[in-house]
Amino acid sequence: MARALALILLSVLFAGCATAAPIAMGPAYPLAAPSAGLSDPGQPSQSPGQPTPLPAPSSSIPDLVPSPPPVHLVGADWPATVRSTPDPGFSLRVPVLMYHRIVAPADAGPSLPGLVIDPILFAQQMSLLATAGWHTITLATLQADLARGRRPAPRTFVITIDDGHTDGVTNALPILRRFGFVATYFVVMGRIHNSNYLSPADLRTLADAGMEIADHTMDHHNVARLHGAALAHDINAAAGLIRQITGRAPTTFAYPAGEWSLEAVGAVEADNLGMAVTTQEGVLETWANRFLVPRLRVTPSQTAMDLLRRLSGYALD
Repeated sequence: MARALALILLSVLFAGCATAAPIAMGPAYPLAAPSAGLSDPGQPSQSPGQPTPLPAPSSSIPDLVPSPPPVHLVGADWPATVRSTPDPGFSLRVPVLMYHRIVAPADAGPSLPGLVIDPILFAQQMSLLATAGWHTITLATLQADLARGRRPAPRTFVITIDDGHTDGVTNALPILRRFGFVATYFVVMGRIHNSNYLSPADLRTLADAGMEIADHTMDHHNVARLHGAALAHDINAAAGLIRQITGRAPTTFAYPAGEWSLEAVGAVEADNLGMAVTTQEGVLETWANRFLVPRLRVTPSQTAMDLLRRLSGYALD
């Protein structure tokens, strides 16, 4: 009875137009009550510094397979939110990968081990996927594709990197650029002046490299437990800072630790964000679930071949 009531409420909330279809989550994503995911502890506050220096893209990245030709990326160009759809029944199955830290375990500090991916492993994963013909889009582009009823090319996937650690620019960015990939960075904006987190200059570096800067709240609070003005502030203030720093409003959102509520979903939509992701495992994007999109968690034990096999069912050739 509780799940049925939640589905009815969500279908009313997500109605994009008078002809919106009822929720059809599909077997890959059974809608359930929020469940806690992994989160990463914060760091002590320090004064802001200069942009984090970038290593050469080839630094410490093994030549496992021939690299594809470089791709020129245009800066800060993620699509704005598209708020309606011509076909509420349209659905996609584009894998959305979830990463947190791209750093050697010895340098990960207090981060939970399950959130830490060694840069060498990350390079191996990206290299093999690129060689197998996979390519990336940002989550903002996926949102626009879903709203417009447009199917991405075969072998399309999305990379998301949560929380906003500096290794997202020092370690992840050179690897992404090497293979012509883009990623969506979910940044906790209240940490941008803390050590070990991305600075405003780093965010501009990422945006200029074609990466999407997305909303992960101000303070990484459990938004399922926030209400009213406090909830709105945690989402809106982060979105405002992203716009101030990059010149572009965010399009997408990630619930801290995967926790959500109906009120939080409504607050995300009210702030003109077009898609939100959870920590729920699965691959499915529909107009009805656009604010509760599942992802695939990438773990340290997952080899490049494991990841390629995992995505093979979504190649859609």
